[in-house]
Amino acid sequence: MSLEDKILYAFATGEVSQAFWGRSDLSKYELGAALIENFYVDYKGGLVSRAGSEITGPAGTQETVKLSRFQGTVADYLLVFTPGKVRFIQNNAYVLEAGKALSSVSGTAFTSNVHGFVAGDLVVLSAASGMTELHGRQFLVDSVTPNTFTVLDEAGTVLDTSAYTASDGTEVAARVYTVPLPYAAEDLYKLDVTQRYNEVRLTHINYERRKMKFNSPTDWEVEIIPGASSAPRPTGLTGTASGTGEAGVSFAVTGVTVDGEESIISRYHLADNIVNYTSTAGSYRLNWDPAPKAVTYNVYRSFVLPNGEEVSQGMDLAYIGSSHGTQFTDNNITPDFTKTPPIIHDPFSENSIETITVLNGGTGYHKESTLSMTGGGSGFVGYPIINTDGEVTGIKIVARGRNYVNPTLTVVDTITAGSGATFEITTSGSTGDMFPSLWRVFQQRGVYIATEGEPAAIWASQPGNLDNHDYSKVTNAGDGYSFTFDSVAVRPIKAALVVRNGMLVFNDEGITQLRAETGKAVSATNALAEPQVYTGISDTPPVAVDLDVLFLTKGGISLNSLLYTEYTESFQMQDLSVLASHLLTSDNQVTRMVPQPDPYKLIWMPREDGTALTLTHVREQEVFGWSRHTTYGNYRDFEVIEEADGLFMYQVVERYLRGTWVQYIERAVPRRDDFTENYWGVDCGVSSVARVGDCSLSGDTATGEVTLTADADFFSASDVGNVVYYAGGKITIDSYTDPRNVIGTYMRDANEVIKFGKTLIPRRAASGDWEIYAPIDELAGLWHLEGETVSINFDGNAELDVVVQDGKVPLVYTSTKVTVGLPYSCRGATLPLVVPNRIVEGQDSKIFDVTPRVSQTRGLAFGDSFDELEEMEDRSDEDWGEEIELRSDVTSITLNSSYTADAQVFWEQKYPLPATLLGFVARIDVGEK
Repeated sequence: MSLEDKILYAFATGEVSQAFWGRSDLSKYELGAALIENFYVDYKGGLVSRAGSEITGPAGTQETVKLSRFQGTVADYLLVFTPGKVRFIQNNAYVLEAGKALSSVSGTAFTSNVHGFVAGDLVVLSAASGMTELHGRQFLVDSVTPNTFTVLDEAGTVLDTSAYTASDGTEVAARVYTVPLPYAAEDLYKLDVTQRYNEVRLTHINYERRKMKFNSPTDWEVEIIPGASSAPRPTGLTGTASGTGEAGVSFAVTGVTVDGEESIISRYHLADNIVNYTSTAGSYRLNWDPAPKAVTYNVYRSFVLPNGEEVSQGMDLAYIGSSHGTQFTDNNITPDFTKTPPIIHDPFSENSIETITVLNGGTGYHKESTLSMTGGGSGFVGYPIINTDGEVTGIKIVARGRNYVNPTLTVVDTITAGSGATFEITTSGSTGDMFPSLWRVFQQRGVYIATEGEPAAIWASQPGNLDNHDYSKVTNAGDGYSFTFDSVAVRPIKAALVVRNGMLVFNDEGITQLRAETGKAVSATNALAEPQVYTGISDTPPVAVDLDVLFLTKGGISLNSLLYTEYTESFQMQDLSVLASHLLTSDNQVTRMVPQPDPYKLIWMPREDGTALTLTHVREQEVFGWSRHTTYGNYRDFEVIEEADGLFMYQVVERYLRGTWVQYIERAVPRRDDFTENYWGVDCGVSSVARVGDCSLSGDTATGEVTLTADADFFSASDVGNVVYYAGGKITIDSYTDPRNVIGTYMRDANEVIKFGKTLIPRRAASGDWEIYAPIDELAGLWHLEGETVSINFDGNAELDVVVQDGKVPLVYTSTKVTVGLPYSCRGATLPLVVPNRIVEGQDSKIFDVTPRVSQTRGLAFGDSFDELEEMEDRSDEDWGEEIELRSDVTSITLNSSYTADAQVFWEQKYPLPATLLGFVARIDVGEK
C-alpha cells in the first residue's frame, strides 16, 4: 500500500468538460471539477451552495414569459411580459389596483357588485378574518357576470370553497395592474425593451414602435411612437414690403419646441412686386400666428429674384434668423444656405409618398396653389411648383406622410381656378418590412436598428431629439443619419451595445464598431465602421460586464469576451468556455445572459433544456468558473433588479405541480449563512412571517436575562412567549413591562456587541434591523405546493420528505423561523485524482479518507460516488441540547470506498442548510496495474 495526499482547493475553473480530463498538464486542471451543480464558484475561493427562491406569484400563462427591468427612482420594477399584456412587480409583489370588497364567497361564486373583472385577469385575495384559506392567494379570473366571478386555482381548475371557513364579508379581491400590449407569445423572445428615463421603448421587427411611459405604479401610458416631427407648424404667414418694385422673394417659418424639435415649414409666403432690398435700401416684415408648443421660430428665405414673376413654392430656402415672437424683419440679411428647413423624414413610415411625377401640368394655376392628397393616409405635406405660364412643373415634398393606399393628388386653386394637372405617385415599403428590431441611445441620439426590408441598416435621430430623424438639404452634424453596414451577404443586425468609444454592432458574420474620429461624436459627416471580430454571434443578446463584452458565438457553442485595449485601439477576444465546452452546445443553447454582480460576480444563463448555467467572471483575478443549476422544473428566464434591500434576481420557472405544468415568478433569496435558521435552502418556498421592528431596540446585556427597550411603543402583553432576533442573538420574551420594555432570556447570546471593560453590551439596532416571531406548530400558505414533497428548515434544523396537505405542513416542534419549499441538492465531483510524480493512468486507486476545509457548513457529505456518502459530524464542541452551530474548520471523514480506475471525490448537500467547501485533502492509495 502506498498512501499519497492529494490537495485540492479553490475550484476556480469550475466544471470542466470530460475532453480535458486527461490534460493534467494544464495549470487550471487542479482548479477544475467534473461536476458542480447548485454551487457557485466563489471568486474568493471555494464553492458556495446556492440559496433557493421564494414564490412571488403565478406568471398567469403557460406560454412564453419575458422579464425586463425598469429602474425606478427609489426601487426598480420588474416588467413581466406575457402574450398580449405586461404586469409589474416591486418588492416581491405584483402591483395591485384598488381592492374590490366581496359581499360573499360561496362554493365557486365570488360576489362583488360591478367588480369590472374580465376573464384572464390575475387577482390577489385577502381575508383578515372569515375565509382565511384565501388570504394572500393569487388566482386567474375564469367566468364573469357583472356582479360575480369564478377563479382558477393553482392546478387550473375552478376553485370550490365549500370546505373552507365560512365567509364573513371581509374578503377583498384586488386585480393585478395590467397593461395590454399586442405581442404574441412566439414574438416575446425577440422583443427589445430599452429604458430611457421614465419611458420604456418597445421594438420588434413585426410590430410598430411603442413607448411605455411611467406616471405612477398603476398608471403606465402606452403609445405608438409618432412617425415624424410632432411640433405644430406656424400658420397665417403674411408680409409687408418697405416698398414696391419688380423683385420677388419666398419665405417660410418653422416653430421650435422647448426640446429643440423643429416643425414642418409653414405655407410659403410669396412676394412678387417688392423693391429689391438687396440692392436698394429697404426691408420686408413678416407676421404669423403663434404655433402651440413653439418657444422660438426660425425664419427662412430664398434669394431675392429681380423678376418677381419667377418666384415659386419650389425655391430653395435658407436660414436668416430666429424670433421669440411672431414678427420678423428682413433688412437684407444674407441667407445661410448651410442651414435649410428640415426635410421631414420618418424612415419607418409604411406606404409613405415616395415620388410624384407630373404627367400633365394643366393650365391656369396660381403660383400659391395648394395640394390635396387622398388615399387613406395622413401626414403628407407638399407644394406645387407653378411656372409663369400657370403650369405645374413639379411637386416639392415637405413631409411624406404614411399609410397611403392608391393615393390621388389634386391641385387646389381657389384664385385662378386652374385645372388639368395629373400625376403618377409611388409609395414606400408595405406593412411588415418597416419595423426596427432594436433601439439604443448613442451619443444623445435615438438609434433604430435593422428592419425586415433593410436588415443591415441603422437610423439615428438628431442629437437630443430621440424620435426626430429630419435632415437638411446640406448635410450637417446635427442631422439625423442612416448607414448600411457592408456585408458579403445580407446579414441582419442581431444586437448592438454602446461602449466607451463607439457602438458595437453584431450579426452572424462578425462584430463591427461604429465610431467617429478620436474625440468626436458620430454624425452624418463623421463616421467610421471598423470590423473588430470575424466571428458571428447567436440569437442571444450580448451583455456588458465591467470592461468586457460577453457574447455567444453563432450556434451558441462558446462564450467569448471582448476587451478593448488602448494600445491597439481594438477589441481582443477570449474564449471563456474552452474548458467547459460540454455546457454549451448547438442543440441546447443558452437563451439569455443576465449579470448579477453582487455578491458573487455571476452571469446567469438559462438553457433550452431548463438547466441554468452560471459563470463566475472576475477578469483581474483570472477567474472564469462554470457551474450548473437545477430545480424541480425548468428555468426559463432571469432578471436582476434593485429593490429596497439590495439587488434581487427574479426567475421564471416552469414546474410540474398538482398534475399540470405551471409557470411561476420567483425571487432568489439572498444567501445568508451567519446562522442556520437564516439560510434559505428550498425553491418556490414560503417562510414564517416576522413582525419587523419599526423603531430602534437596545438591550442591557449580551447574555442571560436581558431587558429590551424600544424607543417607541411597540410591545404588548401578547408578545410574551414570542422570540426576538436582535444583535445576532435569539431571545425569548418572558414578561411584559410596558409598550417600550420587555424582559427576556437569551437562547443564543448576542454577537454584535460593544465591550465596556468586562461587560458586553449588544449594539443598538436601528428600525428595520430586528425582528420578532410568534412560535408556530405548522406553516400555512403552501397551496401552490399542495400534495408535493417538500423540505423544511425550522429554527436551523432540517426535515426532508414532508407532504403538503391543505396548504400547510406540521413542524416537528414549535419553531419561529421556518422555511418550506421544494428540495434540491447541491453536488460536486472532482476530476480524476492525479498524484504529482506518479503515473496513475491504468492503475486502480482507492480514497481512504478526505479532510475537507469548510466554512459555515452543516450536513455536507463525501464519498467516492453519490451512492456511498458519509456526512460530516454535525457537532464539534457544543454540549448536547445546545444549538448546533455551523462548522468553519477542518475535519476528517473516513470513506467506505473501493478501488477504481479513476478515483474521484464526490460531495453533496441534500439538506436545506448552508455549505461552503474551500478545499480538501484526499488520502489515496495508488495500486498497481
